[in-house]
Amino acid sequence: MHEISVMGQLIKAILEKLNEYEFKEVQEVEISVGELAFLAEDQLRFAFEVLTEDTALRGAGLVIKSSKSIVKCENCRYEGPLNVEDDPKYHIAFPIFACPKCNSPVEVIKGRECEVTNVRLTIEQDGKEK
Repeated sequence: MHEISVMGQLIKAILEKLNEYEFKEVQEVEISVGELAFLAEDQLRFAFEVLTEDTALRGAGLVIKSSKSIVKCENCRYEGPLNVEDDPKYHIAFPIFACPKCNSPVEVIKGRECEVTNVRLTIEQDGKEK
């Protein structure tokens, strides 16, 4: 379950960045997960809940947004999404790592990432929460 390791790294980075700010609480953390990162959303949520228990992130909501892949074909210059086939015998959809136009090998440009895109904080300004 590499979701725990990945989420641990994201949490560490968030907590380091939070040291630069004065805030009352963290309301929400938003992450973007590429479809080729092969990270399960329910396991990411579980890891977030467990790993933030004794941190400033405890109780924060977690928003997970999925981002599509983009590939590039050197043969025909195609640039766009991969084809994804749903095979009922495997109970999952899996990408085909070949150009949708000419079936040549492709270079993955986008889709493997897992990154923090936003952290929403509650701050006190002039005695009022914002």
